[in-house]
Amino acid sequence: MNDNCELRGCGIAVSIDGQTILDGVDISVRSGEVVGLLGPNGAGKTTLLRTLAGVLAPSHGEVRIDGVDAAGLTSLHRARRVAYLAQGAQVDWPLSVASVVALGRVPHMGYFASPSRSDEDAVTRAMQRTKISGLARRCIGTLSGGERMRVLVARLLAVEAAILLADEPVAALDPFYQLEFMDLFAEQAAQGKGVVLVLHDLALAARYCHRLVLLDAGSMVAQGTPAEVLTDELLASVYGIEALTGTFENSRYVLPWRRNRD
Repeated sequence: MNDNCELRGCGIAVSIDGQTILDGVDISVRSGEVVGLLGPNGAGKTTLLRTLAGVLAPSHGEVRIDGVDAAGLTSLHRARRVAYLAQGAQVDWPLSVASVVALGRVPHMGYFASPSRSDEDAVTRAMQRTKISGLARRCIGTLSGGERMRVLVARLLAVEAAILLADEPVAALDPFYQLEFMDLFAEQAAQGKGVVLVLHDLALAARYCHRLVLLDAGSMVAQGTPAEVLTDELLASVYGIEALTGTFENSRYVLPWRRNRD
């Protein structure tokens, strides 16, 4: 069980080359919950996640970890508390799968130390949970796209951070592993972690997320429970779609059905 942690973005604004990408977004994630970031392409989801992760500095506003301005923390301290998986993350070196997963332990080891027994155990647990132990000696360059994503999620888990940020972590996976990995993130939240996921799959967002944050054109349009955010009106105005909605096995589903604009 992780200690309690809160990651909060307060009035986050980001401008790049004079263009406003995010405009005053407030967001938080606490231990024990899965927060989904939704919105059409170009809404600012990836920029927001990168800012929360410390990859981008906000033009205005601040990111706070446990109430402390994250800008004042060392990169290793921040990385021990908040782990980040980028969209379309690549590994360009000819490393074994086990070596890639072990990179998740750098925040604990430092950059040049040898792994301790606890580091090795964390890597083993992450590989077992993502079902890639059998790939440990394979070069990551020989894997399929879905297999590589499973390796990168294992690296994310190996950090054993209190907050997990992942940008479209199930986009390259087949339906079985999409459900497997959403179950995994739900399990991480149940064990006390806070999880923020960028998702395009509204059905998975409705089923697995405790809260949703809906962005459009760099601004937050809505936040709340899936039932509060995935309304007919918001789906029409933000996505330009109509959806079929219902409940099955006590879970709400949302299935995009038709476009309502060209």
